[in-house]
Amino acid sequence: MEKKDDLFQTIAAITRGGFNPPPVFPEFIKNIDWKLLREQKAIIVGLRAVFISATTLRPKLSKTDRAVYEEAIPALSGIIHLIDYLQDYGTDVMGLTDKEVFNLTDDFDETESDKYKSK
Repeated sequence: MEKKDDLFQTIAAITRGGFNPPPVFPEFIKNIDWKLLREQKAIIVGLRAVFISATTLRPKLSKTDRAVYEEAIPALSGIIHLIDYLQDYGTDVMGLTDKEVFNLTDDFDETESDKYKSK
């Protein structure tokens, strides 16, 4: 009898428009390692900064190297934006916490990529 009551309540909720099924997320999104993604993003941000610095601060950079760096900068920016979108999806749609996705704390420093910069 209990299953019939549950079914009846579910049908009644659907007809009233009050039934919200649990969200279904694609497997590739559910399986993201958010910590690893943060670390990868930090490396890519650092690489982009190196390429930007090289093209603006090294006037003797070879034409070939300059062309490669200048082509890589927007490509890296695109990947960074894709990761940003995935992180926003994780918090805004999937309901993950900022700490899980971004590892933000009260004393957060946006230069998490500092550990990847050359000394």
